[in-house]
Amino acid sequence: MEKRLILVSLLTLSLVVAITTISGYEYLRLKNLEMSKEEGSSQKVAEASAKEGSLSPAAREGEKLYLELGCNACHKIKGKGGEGGPDLSYTGAKRDTEWHFKYLKDPQALVPGSTMPNMGLSDEDARAIAAYMSTLK
Repeated sequence: MEKRLILVSLLTLSLVVAITTISGYEYLRLKNLEMSKEEGSSQKVAEASAKEGSLSPAAREGEKLYLELGCNACHKIKGKGGEGGPDLSYTGAKRDTEWHFKYLKDPQALVPGSTMPNMGLSDEDARAIAAYMSTLK
C-alpha cells in the first residue's frame, strides 16, 4: 500500500512538473486558441484587414504573425487582447520600425528587466511584426 501511494505521488508530481514547464510559446499558442474561440478566428481578422488594403504586404504578414503567435494573449490593440503586457494600440507613434525589430529579436537586451519573452523569431518574422507595430498609431 505504501509503495502504491509513493508511486501515485510521483506520478502526480511528474504531471505537475510537466504542466508547469510548458514553454512560453506553447502557453501563448494555447491562450491564443482560447481567445480565438471567444473573439472569432484570428485568420478572419487578418483577412479582413488585408481586404481593407490599409497595410503594406510586410505589415499584413506581421499582423498575421502577431495573431498566430498569440501575441494578443498578453497585448491589447484597440481594446482587443490580453492584459499581461502593454497596450500596443499606439506603439507606432512612440517607436520606429528598427526599435521594434531589435526589441522583438531580444527584448531584454533593449529593455533590461522586460517581461517580454524572447520568442526566437527569425529576422524575417521580426521585421514583419515590426512593420505591423509601426502602423499602430
